[in-house]
Amino acid sequence: IGSDTQMILGETGPRNYIEMNPNSDVKLFFNNAEKLATSNTGVTVTGSITATGTIETTGSELKITGAEPRLTFTDTDNNPDFQIWANAQKFQIYDSTNSATRLLINSVGNVSIGGADATPSSAAYNGSTLHLYQSGSSSVGSQIKWSTGVSGHTASDGAYMAFYSDNNMYCNIREAGNWQFYTNNTERLRIASNGQATFT
Repeated sequence: IGSDTQMILGETGPRNYIEMNPNSDVKLFFNNAEKLATSNTGVTVTGSITATGTIETTGSELKITGAEPRLTFTDTDNNPDFQIWANAQKFQIYDSTNSATRLLINSVGNVSIGGADATPSSAAYNGSTLHLYQSGSSSVGSQIKWSTGVSGHTASDGAYMAFYSDNNMYCNIREAGNWQFYTNNTERLRIASNGQATFT
């Protein structure tokens, strides 16, 4: 028992002990280094935490602080594993198994799928650009696909727009449907499934 009724329990060397300070805090030391401290405001841990059960917070915030703060998901029976992290003013979903960024949001709000930083065609679109990036250069492309509850569930149905490595843009409805184009809420052009085009 020290001054001001401070209590220390443990061995003298290598200094693994518990320090109890009345009306202040309780601290746990390992090899003379503080590893855990409790106070009336919460718990502070220095080092890693390993849990075999669920870690739950009932507060409004889970905060991760660091030079490159990240949350890692390790799937023990399947690959890939993923990380959610903030790095160099970018928010990323990162495939740590394949060392690839799958989704990136930069500091102004542009969104990229595929890894590259989103590059708007003009500064006028900065902050509202969605960029689909394909890293390959031969027989590959980037695509947006549409589906509903009745179609679009396989590779041979639904509708898509794609930019291919041959530098052509493809717009395709794989159903017996029409392409219909509107301005001012009025249909102006219809391309029927038989190929007939009608202007109104």
